[in-house]
Amino acid sequence: MSIKTNAAVIEQFGKPQMHIQVTTDANIHLHEDVIQRVETETRHILSRFAAEIVSVEVHFTDENGAKHGSADKRCLIEARCSGRPPVAVRDENATIEGSFHGAVRKLKHLLESSLGKAEAHKGGETIRKENSVEREEINTERL
Repeated sequence: MSIKTNAAVIEQFGKPQMHIQVTTDANIHLHEDVIQRVETETRHILSRFAAEIVSVEVHFTDENGAKHGSADKRCLIEARCSGRPPVAVRDENATIEGSFHGAVRKLKHLLESSLGKAEAHKGGETIRKENSVEREEINTERL
């Protein structure tokens, strides 16, 4: 698996992109196409936060090893945002795909909540402002 350095990514695309790293424990072996799909889906799902996210680590573990269980596959995703402490979420499922989708959904929700609150500070744009502008236009038309 070839890993592009951040300098190579900047050279190719003209701006830094989030670095995504996929790792597994000794009990899980992922094919290159699965790793590529995880990277692609992660980048797509978190694209809204691409300007804030520096790196994302996706780690898969098999909690029971050779034994099978109902929720023995775990996906832990850690995101590092510039100027903020890292955040991490995890999900357990019977399949790797299920645990990944659960964890990435949780991370998206967490980032929407934490980064959205930082952007929506007091004094920002509101929908009421648009309504007041429309009311002024209606009132001036009546004159």
